[in-house]
Amino acid sequence: MTARIAPLVLAAVAAASCGSEPAPPLKLTVLTFNVFCSFCDTEKQFDPWAERLDDFGDILARHDPDIFGIEELFTPAETEEILQRRPGFAVAYFHDPDEKFVVDYPDAAVFYRESRFELVESGTYWLSETPDKPWSGGWAGGQIWRLVTWTRLRVRGDGREIYLAATHFDNNAPNQEHSAPIVVARTASQAAARQTIVLGDFNSNPSTTAYGTLVRGVDGAGFALKDAHDLAATAEVVHNQPQPPEYDASKRIDHVFLAGPSAWNVSRWRVDLYRYGAQARYPSDHFAISADLSF
Repeated sequence: MTARIAPLVLAAVAAASCGSEPAPPLKLTVLTFNVFCSFCDTEKQFDPWAERLDDFGDILARHDPDIFGIEELFTPAETEEILQRRPGFAVAYFHDPDEKFVVDYPDAAVFYRESRFELVESGTYWLSETPDKPWSGGWAGGQIWRLVTWTRLRVRGDGREIYLAATHFDNNAPNQEHSAPIVVARTASQAAARQTIVLGDFNSNPSTTAYGTLVRGVDGAGFALKDAHDLAATAEVVHNQPQPPEYDASKRIDHVFLAGPSAWNVSRWRVDLYRYGAQARYPSDHFAISADLSF
């Protein structure tokens, strides 16, 4: 009797296993863009902020990211101006309940499409010797506060989670090379549990010590991130100029980095060199970077 039942039990188990199909690949587009702050143009090299906002809207519409990081926003009103140009999105950034300096500080802000993602948790840490101390400064004089805004986003409908962090490294040395190990250490535990994206303005091109730490680990060992540019099947320069503009990818300082339990597929990486207005100006001193991803 036992010998006759055993094959039936095994067949039932096999059928159940075959019916548990893995989730389909999750596809999404991410973007990072340092928009050059609204009050920074002392030499009149850029159009007014109000005009550039529409340029930003055009860039976001062209790349249509599901999640994007914006650097150099400084007030809640400026995040709202971005949201007005991307209906259906929400934003996460640092809010200081103690109101030590300013109540909100969205220098590194994460925007996400609410129809695709729900915010599980968010927080910040600071690029300083005391990362858990709000408003702590870095390693050079004359700099403003630098931070990382991180989010855990749950995919609506299937429960998968993504850890996405946005940052803006300071441009005064040696801040970049001291900031990179903090990001690597803080990201490692998250990347062990869920798919991870770290994007932003790192003020570090691929030849720098900071970049090397990010993609090769601290002292060249241990956990490290992967650059979406290097994984991409296609790397493109999109533009509206009469002739293809020069772009040297080896000098890029804005990046999309990836990690996680599953391998990422990057079908396309793009840098946006559109010009705008009567004087055909770039809308920022940085270029928007996007990547089409799946896992």
